[in-house]
Amino acid sequence: MDIYIDFKSPAAYLAINPTIELAQLCNVSLNWLPLRTRQTQIPGVQENEDRGATHRRVRAIARQNTFLHYASVQDLEMRFRSDPGNTDLALAALATLVGDTTEFVRRAFNAYWTTNKALGDRDVVQALLDDADSDLDVSALDVSATIAASEELALAAGAIDAPAYIVANELFIGREHLPWIKELLSNG
Repeated sequence: MDIYIDFKSPAAYLAINPTIELAQLCNVSLNWLPLRTRQTQIPGVQENEDRGATHRRVRAIARQNTFLHYASVQDLEMRFRSDPGNTDLALAALATLVGDTTEFVRRAFNAYWTTNKALGDRDVVQALLDDADSDLDVSALDVSATIAASEELALAAGAIDAPAYIVANELFIGREHLPWIKELLSNG
């Protein structure tokens, strides 16, 4: 099963454990693929704020609160940042790794969401790779070219947000599709 993720995507973070459990239950392998997403910070209250600006701010707060609720249901720590930052280096590392990358994926998500590590920092990403027993040297990565190639593959697959799953040549965007994916894998 192919899964497109971005480490700064709160929905992808919340999908990691259920996805791994589903793969184990259905005895399928996971192929984690990078997908750079756009995550924005919650806008502050503006002087003379119009209705549209208020709506965008309130809606962003509600989305964040929903993610935090689901994190608490899973007993996950989840710290939102004022600036989501850049995860391109970690995504380029993910695109370059071969074999089972689940340990790196877990460590990178945990570093981003629980300890606010900068996944665009070479030392941070190298330490995560080393902890996941990878021999990849991030200093050798061509991040721009790797990200461009990854985005081309994601676009060709139809993945426009994370998490995005490809199961039996069907695309599912969002963790809410895991029950349907489970049914497909169980009957396939």
